[in-house]
Amino acid sequence: MACKAEHDVPLGDYRTWVKYVEKGAFPDVRRFFTVLRCNHCEAAPCVEICPTTALYRRDDGIVDFDRDACIGCKACMQACPYDALYIHPDRGTAEKCNFCSHRIEIGLEPPCATVCPAEAILVGDLDDPSTRVAQIVATKKVDVRKPEKGTMPKVFYVDSEPRALVPGASSPAGGYLWADRGPGAGETSEEVARPDGNGAPVGGGSARPAARTPEPPAAWLGSDLPPPAFAQAMHAEDYPDAEFFRGVWAGLAPARTTYDVAHARPWGWKVSGYLWTKSIAAGALLAAALAPWLGLPGDRAFALGLPLVGLAFLALTTALLVVDLKRPERFLSILWRPNWNSWLARGAFVLVAFGGLGTAWLLASWAAPASGWLVWLRWPLVAAAIAGAGYSGYLFAQAKGRDFWQSPLLPLHFVVQAAVAGLAVVALFLVAVGGAADDPGGKAAGLVSGLMVASLALHLAIVLFGEVGVAHATRDAQRAARALRKGRLRSWFLAAIGTGAAAAILALAAVAAGATPSALAAGGLAALTALWIWEHAWLRAGQCVPLS
Repeated sequence: MACKAEHDVPLGDYRTWVKYVEKGAFPDVRRFFTVLRCNHCEAAPCVEICPTTALYRRDDGIVDFDRDACIGCKACMQACPYDALYIHPDRGTAEKCNFCSHRIEIGLEPPCATVCPAEAILVGDLDDPSTRVAQIVATKKVDVRKPEKGTMPKVFYVDSEPRALVPGASSPAGGYLWADRGPGAGETSEEVARPDGNGAPVGGGSARPAARTPEPPAAWLGSDLPPPAFAQAMHAEDYPDAEFFRGVWAGLAPARTTYDVAHARPWGWKVSGYLWTKSIAAGALLAAALAPWLGLPGDRAFALGLPLVGLAFLALTTALLVVDLKRPERFLSILWRPNWNSWLARGAFVLVAFGGLGTAWLLASWAAPASGWLVWLRWPLVAAAIAGAGYSGYLFAQAKGRDFWQSPLLPLHFVVQAAVAGLAVVALFLVAVGGAADDPGGKAAGLVSGLMVASLALHLAIVLFGEVGVAHATRDAQRAARALRKGRLRSWFLAAIGTGAAAAILALAAVAAGATPSALAAGGLAALTALWIWEHAWLRAGQCVPLS
């Protein structure tokens, strides 16, 4: 409350909050209170990803923000592993705990520390060994949140409870002490709702009883293994409460969250739409540059149509990016005050170069198609198209809060998706403009269909064996993948895989039938549909795991 009063934090948003976790079973029960906030990391991922240097680390170690520079892209919310940032509903800018730097500068402590009657919050200079906080950190057992992220956080918890610090380590209750559990608090709507586990979120339909200790699975009783060994062998794929039972046999008492706050999902359909339109833009211009190797007809319908489609979808990509900002009028500040460590800023310059080369290619194709300009522009345009498709993989890798997006295959996967989209556009062009008439024997259509089958096969292989079906290194990534395979995103996942497979089959049918126009067109449409479904499901899965 002191924090809200000091900074005019709106209701429903939080610079700091207290999470309650109950541990044990009656009559031996304890409740743990954990203050959560910005960790003022030494290697702050929010500072790295911010495209306009609106977030920065001061010389005294405080991670502060400049609301006049923020464009409201929400990338910092994805990069922070601690759920520390929110978008101010009136200002449209990202805000968080800034350690009350305006008070620190004049020798005062933050109000959260001054109002605490039990001195549960202590502040000080960790670099000065004479300060109380430095001595406590040096002499007592302290923990930090998510040390595996490598952020080097500067908020330390004395004699902490692991079940309170680790998101998802305690079972979310059906209801909280003084409130119903809203969407996004503790467990997200993407995961499977279990009848004896988590209660329905507010507005979730039927009411459920409060959380109870999970019942052991039937296989528990029929196993030849002793219960502790069986508990260790349980897989989360088959037993949603596997971690609970492993914890019990490791000596950890049952725990449940009885009070927490909700955090919104920062990115929605506009970002998944941006990934889709960018794939089409990159693919169409890539196809235009490589038209001689695809055997495409040399008429103006192809020479001008493919770059026009690419530039139109690039313009739509830019529009989606701008509309998704909370302060869209500040979009151009990415260009005149860029943070060169951010792939959002780098990507903006990549898209500008890509758009410039695409426009030059279109003008050269229209004004002087027989001149040597296309020869000089061809390979720079190919490089720009690949960069425009693949840079998003590095951008999502900077979203360190989302483990599911950390796949090293992501840049390659985005390039493969651009290839699928470009070939799908070419297939539609071959049917729409009657390219088959200038294609004796259907050689171009056959080549395009064959390449579409190969690129779709590679896309599906990366999805199944590189992102969803792979053994993920972290629990959060495993939970996101499980939401796709067995959770509420299962229908989206199956639709993406099924539509992609159908596109490949239709493309194969087009090859077998001598480039049948109907099969070719249907295959192209199915491929584009499969890409959009996958982008949307993948984006939602990455955000379905709570960070705090």
